[in-house]
Order: sequence, then C-alpha cells, then structure tokens
Amino acid sequence: MVVDILLRNVIRRRPGPSPKRAPSAEVRSLLFEPFLHHEGFFGAKFSLYEIAKMLLFSWWLPIVRVGTMWAVMIIYFFIAEVFFGALTSDKTLPPPDEWRMRLMRQQTRFGSRLCCFITGWHIKTIGEPAGRQDDGWEPPVISNHIAHADIVTLCAHNHTAFVAKSGLKKVPVMRSFANLWQVVMVKRKTADSRDATQKLLRDRCMNPNAPSPTLFPEGSTTNGKWLMPFRPGIFRLGMPVQPVLLHYPNKRCSTAWDTCTLSLTILRTESQFINWVELHYLPLYTPSEEEKADPYLYAENVRQAMISYAHEHKIDLQATEANIMEKLIYQDYCDGKISWGKALEDLQALFESRADQVTDERRELLAETIRRTYPNRVLGADVTEVMDPAAEAVDVDEAEGTVADQV
Repeated sequence: MVVDILLRNVIRRRPGPSPKRAPSAEVRSLLFEPFLHHEGFFGAKFSLYEIAKMLLFSWWLPIVRVGTMWAVMIIYFFIAEVFFGALTSDKTLPPPDEWRMRLMRQQTRFGSRLCCFITGWHIKTIGEPAGRQDDGWEPPVISNHIAHADIVTLCAHNHTAFVAKSGLKKVPVMRSFANLWQVVMVKRKTADSRDATQKLLRDRCMNPNAPSPTLFPEGSTTNGKWLMPFRPGIFRLGMPVQPVLLHYPNKRCSTAWDTCTLSLTILRTESQFINWVELHYLPLYTPSEEEKADPYLYAENVRQAMISYAHEHKIDLQATEANIMEKLIYQDYCDGKISWGKALEDLQALFESRADQVTDERRELLAETIRRTYPNRVLGADVTEVMDPAAEAVDVDEAEGTVADQV
C-alpha cells in the first residue's frame, strides 16, 4: 500500500497538465472547494511529528488493522451462511423469523463496532434515533457523506440498510455483505426504476422485521466542510426522515475520501492512533403539506436544517451549490484524465446543458476562474477558444509540486 501511494502521488507522473501549468489551490477552490483534498502523504503542512509517525507506522500498522478486520469479516461470512444463507442466496429479503432478524441486527452492530475498534475509529454519539413511529413507519436515515468509514460508523450504532445498485449482486464478496446488511438493491436504468425504487423504500420502512434504509442524498463525498444539494429521491415519499450529521474532528489528519485515492485515505487514517467520529442524531423531520407536494423544497429544507444544527454546535459546515456532476469533472482532472482547460470546458458545457439549475453565483465563479487562469481571454468568448496549451496561466503556485497539484 505504501508503494502504491508513492507511485501514484510522488514518483510516477500522471498525464495531464505539468506542475507549471496546474492552477494554484486558490484558483481551483473557486469552483471545486468542496472536493479539494488538502493533504499529501505526510499531511497538509510540514510537521516533524507527521513525518516521523508515517515513517514509523505507515508500513505496518494499516496492514495489521485491515488484515485483522478482514479476519473478522471471514468469521462473519460463516455466521451469515449458517443463520441467513447470505453467501449462497441471491436475495436480500429480511429473514422471515423475528429471532433471526433480531440476531442479524445485534451481530451486525457488534461486528461493526468491533471493526471500528480494530481500525482505530472511536465513535461519540449525540442524540438518539427517533425509532419506529406509531403508524409503523421507521424513518429512513439521511446522512452527509465524507469518509470510507461512514457506512461502518452508522451500522455500529444502529443497524440500517443502505441503498446500492443491483449490479452489486454480481460481486461475490460484496454480495455477501449486502445480504448480511440487508442492502436495498435498486435498478437505475429501467424505465420504471423511480416508481419501483420508491415502492421498495416505502415497503422497507414499513416492514417491522427489516432495517430502515440509510441514504446519502448528496450522491458522493465531500471534504467534510460542505454539504451539496440533496437529490429528491427519498423525499418524494413525503414521509418523516431521520437526519444524521457525521463529523470527523481530527486535527492532524483528514479522514475525507473526496478526490484523493482510496489507498491514500486508508493509509493516512489507519496510521493514526485514534480517529474520532461524532454521530449527531437530529430531531425527526416531519414535512409540511407544502414540502410533501414539492420534494425539492423538502430536500433543501432538510439540508438547511442540518447546516443550522452544525452552526449551533460549532461544526464547520457550509452549503454549496456544487454537485456530483461537477465533482466527476474535477475527479477526472485529479486523476490526470483531462487537462485543466478541458475541465473548464466540460464545466461550461455542463452549465449550458442545465441552464435552469445553475445559479448566477456558480456562473460568476466559472467566469472568474477562467479570467484568473487565462488573463488574455476576451470576455464573452467561448472557453474553448482560449484553451491553448501555450497560453500563459496566472496565479500558479510554483511550490505545489506533485501531490497537491493532483488533489
């Protein structure tokens, strides 16, 4: 894993812009601040403590922790097969027997807590989930998405089912986890996928023997300081939801899996002695009649409620209008698949294709980013007219070498 990090971030040069052509973090943050990863192999800033810690522990501690966790998972496979047939079954339906479902919930919570303990994740819970209502409705959990440990963290406190693409059934190991955790499988490419998904989610929330689903309505991860717009899927049901706010208060290490590689975030976090996680359960959010009629309004109000809660508890969290489509463009740039100029070109095309969904603020930020990257550009001209590789870029941080330029 250590060798992979060095090859991907230090030694091997990626295709795409050279360091002198790469824009500074200040320019990139105008549009892509929610997705900027501010750390490299040795952390965000020069620190003898971080350097010594990574040199002493990064080559063995993550291997021991991850290896032990997988040993626990192998035991889980046998438990799943004996009690639930999770390894051989292609179905993720809840067990018909109440005692089997109760056992599944208990052992899933225990196993998740054990994995968190082994890998150094310590969870502090604030508040309690609302639980099943008098009408039989168990509110789905609505959470922000930051790190690779989000799912295990949520399962460690309350066994909830996550939503995944039906293609997960074709992956042998992940299929077993999906069956054990009662993942809700949805088909996104069929014509009636929306109606079928909503019916599946509603049935799951009303089933007393099934865990309520957990959703990340942002659709992807951020660096933990921003909350992207929520997609309206679950909010179309017009039923109460349980907002949950995940917060990682680490000061020396970023736990975010934003646009960095998975191997880097695992290596950084698993080399820490302790990773702190705060799990905030907000009050149950019951929609008004107006919100029931407008799922976009419902989704936005829940997002604003989570941000207001964060401010009250002095958590650094802001709203952003950047969405998952913009992140995919920036991810391609970070992976070296496209140049910075091509990223701006794709972003402008995205804004034009979704003109009614893009705010004036986002358009102004795009224009400012183009001006600061290409000062000779004629205002009003198409961005492709100035994406000349020989153009002179400004506001370039020459000190940003390899790692920071890519993340």
